[in-house]
Amino acid sequence: MINNKRTQSEIISIGDELLVGQICNTNAAYIAQQLNTIGVAVSRITTVGDDKKDILLAFERALAENQIVLVTGGLGSTKDDITKKCIADYFQKELVHHKGTEQRIEQSFRMRGTAIPKNMHEQSIQPQGCEIIENTVGIAPGIWAEEKGKVLIAMPGVPQEMQAITSVVLPRLQKLFGTQSIIHQHIQLCGIGESVLSELLSEVEDRLPPHIKLAYLPKFGYMGLRLSAYGNDEQTLKNEIGLYTRKIAEIAKEYVFSLENKTLPEVVAEELIRQKKTVAVAESCTGGYIAQQITSIAGSSAYFKGGVVAYSNEIKQQVLQVKAATLENQGAVSRQTVVEMATNLLKLFDVDYAIAVSGIAGPSGGTAEKPVGTVWVSVASKGKSTNSTCFTFGNGNRNLIIQRAGTAALNMLLKTMRGRQ
Repeated sequence: MINNKRTQSEIISIGDELLVGQICNTNAAYIAQQLNTIGVAVSRITTVGDDKKDILLAFERALAENQIVLVTGGLGSTKDDITKKCIADYFQKELVHHKGTEQRIEQSFRMRGTAIPKNMHEQSIQPQGCEIIENTVGIAPGIWAEEKGKVLIAMPGVPQEMQAITSVVLPRLQKLFGTQSIIHQHIQLCGIGESVLSELLSEVEDRLPPHIKLAYLPKFGYMGLRLSAYGNDEQTLKNEIGLYTRKIAEIAKEYVFSLENKTLPEVVAEELIRQKKTVAVAESCTGGYIAQQITSIAGSSAYFKGGVVAYSNEIKQQVLQVKAATLENQGAVSRQTVVEMATNLLKLFDVDYAIAVSGIAGPSGGTAEKPVGTVWVSVASKGKSTNSTCFTFGNGNRNLIIQRAGTAALNMLLKTMRGRQ
């Protein structure tokens, strides 16, 4: 039998610097990912400033609605670090001297050969009756407060220190709450939008059992799906999620490029390595973005020979040998131009595949026939026909058009390599 009841948690991040955008809240994302690995659901992520009233209200609501509350920030030695004081007030505890923490502080500064700052002694003052979790990479310890079957855990805001304490508390939480198994399956697609994909998958999505969830994860130029299954029998979950993955992959097979949590450049790299093929790029409107995406993968020198950023017509003619008549009669943004760019590059660089891109990234330069967002992409292959496609990405943000064009080009290359273009 599948147990659909999941342990619920909330993450509370404390600090004015988070609210003003001075620091990006990467801690909450990390903790959420780690809780997910042990089958604990995150119901809410809350950010509050260094204000006692706001912190206490956050504690009250979070503990009323969840079994686990994880708090980061406000455990330092400065005056705005008030988290442990709030914990003491909330649980009606006294703040008392903790000898073990004081000894670790003294040992730490003794090893450094420096005097202990006066305010550092504040770190040894902790809520009475709470368990102190040793910080192996810093000074401020974590705090474990447990009451009526619920747990509040406070950790420092310094990422390395938070991560060290998280690794200690996760196994304890899993044992204490007997959390369920969780299985994830990723499906990556390109060339289809979220609303169209949702309509395409509506029937299979309606048939998903309550313990299997489907999440849509839009990215630049492509779409990610994540199937998540929760329950007590891991093998049963794997079988079930495998069944639904195959159904989705069959329905959307035209757009699926991977059944793993991998980026398009990673999948393209794997395919080039598997086939022992090489590639080069000729870019106009993308300005080197495609080459950057390819070379962002370690080991890309094995399959990427190089590229040409042919932004002007002169470079298209002089370097890529595009005919002047083609540029004059058809224009730089045309099928004929990108075909010549790709086929000529194939010979010039002596590669197995060549990508060529030319378009109008905007915000100006568009016409009625070729509006901003119009991009032609061509992929040439040794001994095979050359594929060309015109994309219309809309009159949107310039960088977004460039990113979408780059993604479309890599997807065309992948399809060509797999014989699907």
